Amino acid sequence: MTIYIKLYGIQRTGTNYSEWLLKNNFSDVDVLKHGCMLGWKHGPPTRFENIDWEHGKNWEYKPFIEHKENQKRVQEYIREASAKRSSIELARKKGRFKYFFCIRSPYTWITSKGPRWCGYDRNVKGAIDHWNKTTREYLDFYNSEEDVSFIVKHADLLNNPSGLLVKISEKFKISFNKSEFINLEKEIGPLTDISEKPFNREKYSNKNFYNNIPESTIIQIRNNIDLDLMKRFCFKIK
Repeated sequence: MTIYIKLYGIQRTGTNYSEWLLKNNFSDVDVLKHGCMLGWKHGPPTRFENIDWEHGKNWEYKPFIEHKENQKRVQEYIREASAKRSSIELARKKGRFKYFFCIRSPYTWITSKGPRWCGYDRNVKGAIDHWNKTTREYLDFYNSEEDVSFIVKHADLLNNPSGLLVKISEKFKISFNKSEFINLEKEIGPLTDISEKPFNREKYSNKNFYNNIPESTIIQIRNNIDLDLMKRFCFKIK
């Protein structure tokens, strides 16, 4: 029986890689189209009862979804959701509709392209406020739906993806065979397109990012970060 997964995470937290791993290592798993169907994957989590099945509102970044040239893609989402609606609603009732939240340390996130894509280029306080707000929303949602939710830490995606999938398998009773683990050897681009460029884990390592954070940025993060969130996710404070 199919398990449907709704994936969330702010930009540069591993949503595309998570989607690729889930699709390629589990059978009978459907990560809803590019992670954006039934709610924009980079935005606030959408309660199941608040899903807009008919118009696809908030399924994508609002300026994107309102452009005429993007309506074909939006309509494809709506048609696919309509075709799957009864199956998804039944899966929800049976506990087979899962929420995944991708979380990343603010230190490595702030030095990635994430803040720029969120509209906070060089604005450290604004970026950290966004990280605090969105990460808190994900955690609150997770706490209210813990039985059907899972938190994916970016560091685990890099350091031990097979171990992460084992934990997912154990929690949700999804069949996964370690000997058949499919690892990523290429970089993943937008919409989970696989490029021919080799995936360089060192490029995304915590050490790499930490070594390139100016002291002034570290101070701003320390002064504005949500300390409760840092403690909850066991992120070190520099």
